[in-house]
Amino acid sequence: VSADGVYFVTEKGRIIKTEGLLNNLTDVLKGFSSLEDTVSHKESFEVYYSYNKPELRNLHLSLTYSVKGTEIIEIMGTSKELLLIHEAGESSLLGWKFINKYWVDDNFMVWKSIQTISPKLPKIETVLTKKPS
Repeated sequence: VSADGVYFVTEKGRIIKTEGLLNNLTDVLKGFSSLEDTVSHKESFEVYYSYNKPELRNLHLSLTYSVKGTEIIEIMGTSKELLLIHEAGESSLLGWKFINKYWVDDNFMVWKSIQTISPKLPKIETVLTKKPS
């Protein structure tokens, strides 16, 4: 939580809820569980995003996944070789297309991500500086 009350709720590296933004993501109804399951078992999923400003409930999104290979990312002075996964999203209702990027380790922990959660907001970049205990 930041000093101005902005916060994100994440689940397995994905932003699933926000507060304090101009257009908050209030709920995600999803058909995926983890990036590992996404990459190894299925290439596409259907999800539904809900927002509060303006109110929009259950916006249908189609998500397609692809593995782009490994990249070396520097986090707090330490280099990590991570797998880059692209999540291409599309809402035919809004004509909205985006690509989220997730850098994951061998255990599919998300160390870095660049996510678009709304067509009204800029991309959000997150970096995990240490493994949670």
